[in-house]
Amino acid sequence: MKRCQLAATQNANESLHNAIWSKCSKEKFYTKRTVRFRATSAIAEFSAGPVWAHKKLMEAYGLATGADSTRLARQRQQKRLDDSQYAAKKKMVKRRQQRREARRKLLAELQEAKGGQAYGAGIT
Repeated sequence: MKRCQLAATQNANESLHNAIWSKCSKEKFYTKRTVRFRATSAIAEFSAGPVWAHKKLMEAYGLATGADSTRLARQRQQKRLDDSQYAAKKKMVKRRQQRREARRKLLAELQEAKGGQAYGAGIT
């Protein structure tokens, strides 16, 4: 339940399957070689990131790595990091807002219990 509360992936296999099917759609026919290459590519990217996966896959299949393909792999990796950082920041902002709201409710309940509005330095 803790993973679900943090909006983290509940099951790593689901994420891996999503990565594989995003590279190799179920609706279209692919040759066995293509499916194997795309599945291997998805697994490598999922495990180690796009740059490392690109380099190792090109070596494994005996293909030359060009400057453009390496640049695109770096861009994918940077986008992946940026998206992750944005999501983490968004979660932190939401948590801060929830804590602030809980603090305000608690103060309001305490003031009501004391019998009215309290005035003083630092009281919101």
